[in-house]
Amino acid sequence: MKFTRAAPGPVRVLNRPATITSAHAKTGLGRNDAISTRLSMRWKDRTTNRMVRDVISCECLERISGSLPQDRLDACEYEVVSETRLDGMARLEIRYSVDETLEVPATVLLPDRRGFRTAVLALHQTTIPQALGRREVVGPGGREDMHYGRELAMRGFAVIAPDYPLFGDYEIDWRRIYDEFGYESVTAKGIANHVVAMNVCAAMTEEPQCDFVSIGHSLGGSNSLFVGAQDPRVVASVSSAGFGSFHTYAEASKTGDLTGWARADKYMPLIESRFGLSAERLGFDFDEILACHNTGKLFLNVPVFDDVFPFDRQKEIILRARERLRDRGIDGSVEAHFPEVGHAFPNEIRASAYEFIEKHAMRA
Repeated sequence: MKFTRAAPGPVRVLNRPATITSAHAKTGLGRNDAISTRLSMRWKDRTTNRMVRDVISCECLERISGSLPQDRLDACEYEVVSETRLDGMARLEIRYSVDETLEVPATVLLPDRRGFRTAVLALHQTTIPQALGRREVVGPGGREDMHYGRELAMRGFAVIAPDYPLFGDYEIDWRRIYDEFGYESVTAKGIANHVVAMNVCAAMTEEPQCDFVSIGHSLGGSNSLFVGAQDPRVVASVSSAGFGSFHTYAEASKTGDLTGWARADKYMPLIESRFGLSAERLGFDFDEILACHNTGKLFLNVPVFDDVFPFDRQKEIILRARERLRDRGIDGSVEAHFPEVGHAFPNEIRASAYEFIEKHAMRA
């Protein structure tokens, strides 16, 4: 099943330092007028004279997360809060709009010498402290093995790293996500935010036709798979310690069910209200979500001693996902690694992930 949504709408920059305009302007139209024009050219449907695009609908995921608000996925309004320079790149702190004006904080890294037209959506883990959020991905704070956003920018990729709701600077009463914005899960809200983050990054890099690679660890690893199953611009996804069998998760949990996945302030309460926290009643496992990916190009870090997603059925899930992708006529490239570590993203596995990303990225 597929549904359509409007393409990224006209770019609206509410504020930006003059240095950014002079550094990136390429036409006499002015930077953002030019981007808006090119976005319109990219997406215009000549038959209906409307701007639409196909978006994947991952039905199994939607059963537990709820659907996405199609009327909000074309947003492209942002404000540059600050700009600094370090290690041959511009670091821009921004806020962008999705369900309300300038609600989502993000960091954008723009290397002076971009080696790739493909950009990176870098998603953070459940950080400790929560206020760390995206900063752990772009550095210098937090765990060094979580700096994959910064490391990819140093390899020539434009990177956008948004905060997940309630992390970093993203202060929001999570109840509003349901009561005011109309989502059925924080997961769905996160996916919508990530779709719009790609709109904003495409505008800021003046690459309205660019595709993306998503990457994340733990919470970010799950969301890297989720957005890759929903937005066809994601040509490859990297998930580190981001999934496991729902059945194994339930069996290993203290409650003996999917209570952790059903948290209303972070994940998907429909798992409780529709399926009674039962993995059996879900009727599917992560292989179906993996098989929803647009290209089937997946890099999966599956730690053997993971205490969040216990290692048990992942190899079977990956085999079934490959079969499902073949049934869809997608050859894909599912690369899986099983390091004998805990809930981590080891240096050598990250290096392999970066090689995987560069293999599937479009060079400048």
